[in-house]
Amino acid sequence: MRCSWLADLTHTRPSRITHAVRRLTEAGLVERVRCESDRRSWFASLTEQGREVLGRAWVPHVRSIQENLLDALTDAQREQLLDISRTLLAHLAPASPLAGEAAPPRPGPQAASA
Repeated sequence: MRCSWLADLTHTRPSRITHAVRRLTEAGLVERVRCESDRRSWFASLTEQGREVLGRAWVPHVRSIQENLLDALTDAQREQLLDISRTLLAHLAPASPLAGEAAPPRPGPQAASA
């Protein structure tokens, strides 16, 4: 993925992505690859070692979310969390295919007092 796209997707400054990619490169988890069609751009690509680390982290990460977040909520609260998450995604990343599933915006406090 292009580093500039990573910055856009994460709503961070390109310099923060550059710093993160540099550190991940030093750790052997990512490599920088020059974009052939735009010599000013760079791609960040997972190395084989990066894929292995991601693969090992995936299961405990998902298990932690299940145990520490989802299991603590009722079915109704999980539905509310899903609704809130989709609304935030639609706001932060409107081009995401998941953003189209967001609930319609609800009136804020200013609308209620108008």
